[in-house]
Amino acid sequence: MPVFKSLGIPVDAKHAITNGIFMAITNDIPDLIQEHTLPTNNGIGLFRWNFIHKRLEENLGGWFQSSYVSRGPCKLLFLFEQKLGFTFSIMAEKTWQDCRSVCRRVFITLRHLYQKTQDMKL
Repeated sequence: MPVFKSLGIPVDAKHAITNGIFMAITNDIPDLIQEHTLPTNNGIGLFRWNFIHKRLEENLGGWFQSSYVSRGPCKLLFLFEQKLGFTFSIMAEKTWQDCRSVCRRVFITLRHLYQKTQDMKL
């Protein structure tokens, strides 16, 4: 929750995001599993994000502009807040760590290439 505080997201929007995730995980997915007698012994993997994204879009009621970006086998929901001009996404902590790791490696590679080009100019 400290990120929400630092970005200045309105309290109603914070509640809508939290409620969207809660409703998707506690209501939508169990109802679907029960309705269609789906097995649960293999877990639900990325399947749950379809419900979370749907609930978030429904609950946000125009606070954010939403769009999807492909990342491997799944699509990430990005939310753009127009007044403050920032974009963010909601993801699992493991996904966030993976993204940070990839970005760090790309940054290090770019910095290394930049240093090589500077050395070549000398």
